[in-house]
Formats: sequence, structure tokens, C-alpha cells
Amino acid sequence: MDYKSDLRSVSNYYSPIRELFRQEEEIDLNTMQTPHFDYEGFNRDFFYLTSQEGIPGSYEKRRGIIQGLYDSLECRDRISPRPFRSCLDEIVRNAEEHGNEFNKDKKIGIGFREDKNKLDVLVEDEGGRLHNEFLPYILDIKDKMDQGMSFEGFYDYTQEQVPDGHSGSGLKTISYFYDDVTFHKSDLGGLLVCMSKYF
Repeated sequence: MDYKSDLRSVSNYYSPIRELFRQEEEIDLNTMQTPHFDYEGFNRDFFYLTSQEGIPGSYEKRRGIIQGLYDSLECRDRISPRPFRSCLDEIVRNAEEHGNEFNKDKKIGIGFREDKNKLDVLVEDEGGRLHNEFLPYILDIKDKMDQGMSFEGFYDYTQEQVPDGHSGSGLKTISYFYDDVTFHKSDLGGLLVCMSKYF
């Protein structure tokens, strides 16, 4: 079957679905009646990373928070520390920049839930506003991950110029380490990314 020409395809840049999303300026999660994420069993902490308006928080601060989380995991002997830290750092940076837009009054939530077969890690922000093509992009990711296929970075997907200092490949990077990635509305009002690793 030719998925590229399928009118329902979110992989096809010219599909009616993608065209409809591009007509919107952005998507505001706070105007949607979507239920919040179910936090049952999660240990959550909140952090203010941006200390000066419009300027990202320090790498050292993020690294300390992420290392503290890793050290508290009972399953840490079953996961590689380097990819764990780099994937989590990527998502935390995205939350601070794209979600909270470097607003020093907005916090980021980081949490985890673990058992003998699985580790779930979440990162959430207070932003609530999503790029108009973010929803079709995550639908495309899910479809391709379910089929064991690779997927494009965000800016390749949207055919936009990559901003300086960005790669647009954060979600692609975490898909190499985590077995499942889901997206939800946080009770903070922003986006919540939940990443799952199976043992």
C-alpha cells in the first residue's frame, strides 16, 4: 500500500490532515477537555530551572537533578547511565525551552515509577502551547515505532529551517533508548512526556 499518498497519512506533508493542522497557529492544551495524566504510583519532584528570564538554566543544574533521579532508582543496575541521562536531559531541555519558554516562574516536573519489569519516567511543563504540527508528528512517531521503523527529526518532518542551536531530533534520540513514548496533558497545564523502558 502507498502510505505516502494516503489521505489519512500524517507522514505525507501534503495530506489534508497536515494541511488542516498547518492552518492553526498553535495548539493550546488549556482550551482542550483532554483528561490529565494518571500519576498513580509516580514519585514526582518539581524544579525551577530558568533563573533569569529568557535564558536557559545551567547544564550543571539539570545534570545534578538527573543524576539524583538516577541514583534513587532501584533498577539503576539494569539501565545504562549515559543514555538514560542524555535522553532525560534532552526532554528536560525541551520542556524548559519549548514548553515553558524560559519563563523563570514556570516549573518542570520530573517523576518515575518502577517495578521489576518496567521503568516509567515522566517530564512535564507548564507551557500548554504546542507547535501546530506537533500532534501529527507524534502520531507519525507512534505509527513508526509500532512498526519498528525509524522516523524523522521534527524540523525534517515540518520542512522548516532548523533554528540555531537546535537539532529537532530529541524524540528520535530517546526512541533508541526507551521502548515506548507517550504524550499527555499534565495537571500543570502543559505537555507531559512519559517514557517507558521494559526489562
